Amino acid sequence: MLFNAFQCFGSATIFSQFVCSGHHASRPPSKKFESGSGLKQNIGITGQVLSSLGRVIQIHKLEDLSFTYADQEGVYYKSKGDNKVEIDYETYRINTFMDEYLSVQ
Repeated sequence: MLFNAFQCFGSATIFSQFVCSGHHASRPPSKKFESGSGLKQNIGITGQVLSSLGRVIQIHKLEDLSFTYADQEGVYYKSKGDNKVEIDYETYRINTFMDEYLSVQ
C-alpha cells in the first residue's frame, strides 16, 4: 500500500505515524524490511514530502518566529510576553511544523 502523505499535510509526525501505524505489519516478519517490501520507498516518499513542505513554509515565510506557540487541551495559542492570543489549528501547525520536522531528522 502506497502511503499518501499529501492527505496528511501539516503534520510533521507523518513519518512516525506511518512507521507506528502498522502499514507494514501485515507482511511476514522475514519480508518487513527487505528492500523490495515498499517500506523504504514509503519512508523515502514521506521524507521528500516533508522536506517539500518545509521549503514551502520557508520560501513563503509562513512562519512567525516572533511568537511562542502552545496547545492546551486542543485550544491553540500564540504568545509574546504577557500577550496570549487564541489561534486556529492551521496557524499552529504551520508555526510548529519546522521544529517537529527537524526533530525527526
